[in-house]
Amino acid sequence: MFRKFEHVRVSEITCVIEPPYEIRYDSLTQFMDAITKKLRGIKFGSINAAGHIHAYYPDEVFTRGRISHGDVRQFDDGENKPTYNVFSPFISNGKTTDWNASVYFRLTSVNIDTAVRNAVKYLRKFTPVNIVQATIDKVDRGRRGISTDEQYAIRAICEKIVDRPNMPKALFRELQHLNNVGHKFCDPELGSNVAEYFVKHAEHVENEDTGKDYTFVYVETVGGQHRFTTIPMPDLSTLDTQIGMNRTCSDTCADMMKASVVRDELPDDVLSKVSVLTVSQDGTFLDGVGYKFCDEVYYVYK
Repeated sequence: MFRKFEHVRVSEITCVIEPPYEIRYDSLTQFMDAITKKLRGIKFGSINAAGHIHAYYPDEVFTRGRISHGDVRQFDDGENKPTYNVFSPFISNGKTTDWNASVYFRLTSVNIDTAVRNAVKYLRKFTPVNIVQATIDKVDRGRRGISTDEQYAIRAICEKIVDRPNMPKALFRELQHLNNVGHKFCDPELGSNVAEYFVKHAEHVENEDTGKDYTFVYVETVGGQHRFTTIPMPDLSTLDTQIGMNRTCSDTCADMMKASVVRDELPDDVLSKVSVLTVSQDGTFLDGVGYKFCDEVYYVYK
């Protein structure tokens, strides 16, 4: 399944392998040369000097996969049997399940021509829906993290009031009534804690209701101009679950593809939230605004 592949962002590539490729790669050099002739403009590089070699285009969010030359069999019979190997999230070779990702997403061949054909076929550009598949779980985790922080804060105040993290329902109703009518407690500190408790509780309830529906935004630069792809994300947590299950993933992704819209300008409500997130660091979730995966990918509250 797509999300179990180890996705690597192009921005993570620090060791770029520039042509003419170094002689030390030997058969791998020939493999890269052959792929370059078929996929114009493709680059190769790794996260570190000893890392996997990824194939990528500099203007894309994720690398398209990786390549290698060597014996990748999991069971060694004492012989060295090197193959040309292509790893891609678009490969499902049927030899194992996606829980064994290092095998499931890999095609091997002793013939370099066959391997190059595999590379051309499977080292594909991610569509906006593919980017959703690779990133939506991070949004859901970010939102749940905010929710958990809010719950911890509420429990901490509750302990100041009743010496326990959870408020009994009957006492909750009584204190809520007293707080609503502006009752003055004999203990000012208790009154302050009660007021803060119900403010945070109300904010949490509101955030739980509003933090469900999002709009996905993918920003591309085409001919020097921005082009935006938006996809409505009703009930993001449910979508995340559906994408994470083999039996529902295909239908869910097809529905998202149909709902996607490509436009030259963003609607004002979406643009205002993207603008706020633009100055944030990658991986930032702002409650009431949305999530920034990177400069090209956003999820904003509806």
